[in-house]
Amino acid sequence: LSEPDLFAALHHWWENGRDPQPQSWSIFLPDSPVYPPLSLASLAEKAERLLREFRFGPDAIQRLGRKGYEEAFLNYLQRQRLQCEIEWFAPQPGQELCRLTGPAWHGRLLGAALLHLPDFDNR
Repeated sequence: LSEPDLFAALHHWWENGRDPQPQSWSIFLPDSPVYPPLSLASLAEKAERLLREFRFGPDAIQRLGRKGYEEAFLNYLQRQRLQCEIEWFAPQPGQELCRLTGPAWHGRLLGAALLHLPDFDNR
């Protein structure tokens, strides 16, 4: 999902009563030469840190406020912490990297972030 689509989806879930039932998603390692070889341990460490430390910071909240999202939604985002479990696999390109289980938007957000973490692995 693009950023505007992601926040539109988050807003929709918020407006329509967040689904408390956990859902699962499989994240696949893209079969692409732009992804450097990655250390699963390094990726898992970065993902776990993201899970612990993720917050919608003041800049993100202000930017979303300028886009017209109501204050109650912005307050909701500020209070949120990602609540997902991650089951890791040792994949080859094109195979399942991990499975996320948690609330719908937490999994969507974490899944999008995970696909960007390998970009930083060798820098």
